[in-house]
Parts: sequence; structure tokens; C-alpha cells
Amino acid sequence: MKASVYILGLILFFTSCKPTPSAPGAQLKTGAKPASEVQLEQLAACETGQGNCLPIEVKRQSKEAKTTVRFLISTRNMQMQLFDSSYPKQMEVVRDEPIKPIIDNYIEEDGYPIIDLTSLPDGKYYVHIIGEAVGGIFELNLKTKN
Repeated sequence: MKASVYILGLILFFTSCKPTPSAPGAQLKTGAKPASEVQLEQLAACETGQGNCLPIEVKRQSKEAKTTVRFLISTRNMQMQLFDSSYPKQMEVVRDEPIKPIIDNYIEEDGYPIIDLTSLPDGKYYVHIIGEAVGGIFELNLKTKN
């Protein structure tokens, strides 16, 4: 029974994802360097359990500073959402509606997905990635330097 509830939750999640932005208007050409870059190897270690699975650590200069994270993975057939720290517990509960993400899309620049964390307070978040290159739920910690 528990497995069927989990599968139902995944089905609800997958059907709630928005399509990957691919229109030219979705391209962000800021020229600004992202606050953090996440390598495929780091994500793959978390997905497979082989290697060093570390949380994604993002440190920004100030709460007003533009803060982005670039994931060095392909955007082909990919969905990316950002959830708050309660996400793992929410996944355990059967619900009629999908869990609402904080960020339900990403910006594509130079073929890589980027999420903008500028407006978020410091704290723990979870990035849920579904894609050809990698998939899973990855912890992200956002901190402002003192």
C-alpha cells in the first residue's frame, strides 16, 4: 500500500511540472557570473549513492545581491523545481493536490539551467530535478556572508 501511495505522489508531481522554457524570451543574458555552479558529478553522486553526495552550498555577498545557481547539466527533457525545507516531509503525505514549489521553472543560459535565488531568505531548500542527465532531490543551503 505504501508503495502505491508513493507512486501516486510521483504521478501527481510529474503531471504538475511546467514545460521547460525554450522561447528566446526565456534566455537570460546578464553576463553576470552565477553565485554557484553545480557539477554533474556532484548531482550524480547523490542520485546513485556512489561518490561524495554533498549539499549545494550557495553563499551570497548580501541579501540584495543577484544570486543565481548554474547547474552544469543538459536541459534536454528536463524539469527543475525548488521547494522549501518542509519538502521531504510533505512528500510522505498523501494529498489531492501537488506540492507547490517556490520556483517552478528555470532560466536557460548557454545551454545550462539557472535558478535565481535573489528574493529568497537564507535557509535550506530542495531542488527537484527530472532529466536525462540526472534526476533526484538535492539539498541546497543558501547563506549570506557576514
